[in-house]
Order: sequence, then structure tokens, then C-alpha cells
Amino acid sequence: MIWFKFRWYFLYLSYMATASFRRVYVYLQTLSIDIVLGACAGMLFFARLVGAELNIILYVLLGLAVWCIYTFDHLLDARQIGSQASTFRHAFHQRHFKALSILLVVMGCLGLILALIMLRIKYIIGLGLGLGALILLVFILFKVRPRQWAFLKEIFIATLYVGGIMLAPFFHRESQLVPADFWWLGSAYVLVAWFNSAYLGILDRETDQKDGLYSLALRLGEPKSRKILRIILILMLGYIASFYLWLGSFTYMHISILLLIALVHAIAFLERDRHKDAIRRKLDGSFMLPFLLLLL
Repeated sequence: MIWFKFRWYFLYLSYMATASFRRVYVYLQTLSIDIVLGACAGMLFFARLVGAELNIILYVLLGLAVWCIYTFDHLLDARQIGSQASTFRHAFHQRHFKALSILLVVMGCLGLILALIMLRIKYIIGLGLGLGALILLVFILFKVRPRQWAFLKEIFIATLYVGGIMLAPFFHRESQLVPADFWWLGSAYVLVAWFNSAYLGILDRETDQKDGLYSLALRLGEPKSRKILRIILILMLGYIASFYLWLGSFTYMHISILLLIALVHAIAFLERDRHKDAIRRKLDGSFMLPFLLLLL
């Protein structure tokens, strides 16, 4: 009898801990903290690939840059939506628009000051600022001309995102020559990020339509979008798996991690009956898998 009560008490505590974690994770997602962690994991992925020892400040700067860009995008969406937003993320940014705007300016200034003081390779600052400005310009163009840019939105975002996380490892590599593996795995990372962005567009299709936002899924419709994603999925998995045949064995851990991220996306895409919030958590969480390299 005592064991029976203890077991139910343990199950209750487990349920409460899980429920509390989910509530906390909802706010982490809303504030794009999971995206920040995924970007830092991606930079670690490429740093370990080229043997670059990156200072922790570079991860802090990347995190600040990613957070500022995504928060700026969400604030633009919140301002663009005329009525109450349909999603918790956009509604949160509507309610706290002023506070988040102030925090965005503070974090942006903090990142710039840290970069000017701490970075030894000064031209990285110019390239980083240029890349950040390009990303912000692309986001603004997507807001101003959403229908015209719908076909290019996801691939642009994916390419610029991966370019951002490859920047510091490229300039801090040990050897003078950039290994071909760096570019091959970078292109595969773009494919995975592209699939992620396009699939999230399908998941958000109904709420985007209600809020007046645009994506490839809204432009083409869900059936056509899913057909395109199936083609991308096959190409993505085949492309990454082929690396085992012709890239060096020292890249196998990186290939396996990238393939695992792609498989998480493939399984989520095929499980169409899952709740979209659970799918989003799984997809965003998969980009943190490169942190496994810290165990090596």
C-alpha cells in the first residue's frame, strides 16, 4: 500500500515537473531563446569542424545578434497585425511591444560595444554588421512586399542564417586553407534550415492567413507546398547520407549529427497528426544537437 501511494506521488511530481517545464519552454520559444541556443550550437558545429577554438564572447555576440534579429522580426509582425494576433508569440509581442522594443535597442547596443571592445579580428565586425544589416533588410522587404517575395523568403532566411553561424569559424580556423568539408556541410545545413523554415510556414498557414502574414505555403497552398517539401526532404536526406561515401572519416560525427537533425524533421513532417506546438518544439530543439560535440 505504501509503495502504491509512493508510486502515484512520484508520477504526480513527474507530471507537475513536465507541465512546469512546458510552461517555461513556451516563454523560451516566444522570446526566441531556443533559436539563439540552436544558432550557438550551429556555430560550435562548424568551429569543431575546422578546429577553431572560439572565445565564449563570440557565442554571446552571436546570441545577441540572433535574438535582436528575430525579436525585430516578431515586433514587425506584431505591428503589422491590425487586430489581436492569433498566435501566443505575436500576441505576447503586441502586449509587450514597448518593453521589448527598449530591450531590443539595449541588447543591440550591448552587442555592438562588446564587439568593438573584445573582437581582435576587427574586420569581422564589419562583415558581421553587414550580414546583420542584410538580414534586417531582407526581413523588411518581406514585410513590405510579402506576396512578391514569398517564393524566396524561406531560402533567403536559411542561407543568411547558416552564413551567420559559419562566419566566426571561417575566420578563426587553424589552417590557412578552408577545407571543402566546411562548404559541403554548410550547404547541407542550408537545406535543413530551408526545410525547417518552409515546414513551419505550413504549420502556421492558418494563423498567418488570419493575421495577414505571408509565406510560401499561403502562396501555393498546403498540398503543393507539401509536395515541394517531399522533394526537398528526399534530396536533403540523400545528400547528407552521401557524405559518408566521399568525405573524410573525421567528419562522420558531424555528418551523423546533421543527419539526425534532418531525420527529426523528416519524422515530424510524416507525423501529420501531431500538435503543431509539439512539432515546433521538436524541430527547434533538434538544432541544439550539435552541443553533443561538447562531450567529445
